[in-house]
Amino acid sequence: MEFSPEHLEYRFRKAESAYLVWLQGLNRYLQLEEPAFWVFKQFREGLSRQEMIRDCAHRYQLPETEAERFIGEIEHQFQILFQNHQKPEVPSVSLDSLPPRPNSPVERLIAVDDSTIRFSFGDPTIEQFIFPLFSHLEIPSNSGVCDLHLEVFNHKGNLYLIKNQERASKWITAHAHKLKGAFLLDVINLIHHTTEETWMGVIHASSVCQG
Repeated sequence: MEFSPEHLEYRFRKAESAYLVWLQGLNRYLQLEEPAFWVFKQFREGLSRQEMIRDCAHRYQLPETEAERFIGEIEHQFQILFQNHQKPEVPSVSLDSLPPRPNSPVERLIAVDDSTIRFSFGDPTIEQFIFPLFSHLEIPSNSGVCDLHLEVFNHKGNLYLIKNQERASKWITAHAHKLKGAFLLDVINLIHHTTEETWMGVIHASSVCQG
């Protein structure tokens, strides 16, 4: 499928720094960060490439050459998603091969609608990296049954995410933003009763140089 504006009837909801976008015609979801979401909207409005380059350069105070590079990069990612219907890449790892988990993780509990979600962070640094996204939903911790349990910890330069003691994923620390995206997707899937198969992909904020 070619990437073109007529495919982009959509609804969106903002969750902290991420935009959760539902593509109506495809019944698929995207998770976008700024400035990728801004570029997405310009495509939807049918702006010409030159207009987008000019507006992007002005909005983000970039040289036009950098704005052109960035827009081309985002367009390329959209093309890949629309052609292949790729779901977010989550590098899985066997539960049996996991390293030892921290003995005293930082525990947090949140409530969303009728669901309770427990987070176990391996150390305060990881907690501060992820939990501010959800801190406004925190409730007093208890020992009751939760609907989703997510564990995150760092071991020898790798970050691990474990979901409900059933699935584990691993990223190098340089890709911590990808772990945060996967973490958020697990929460969103519970809230909206979606699965990984309903997502086309995740487009993170790319590095934009001032030149």
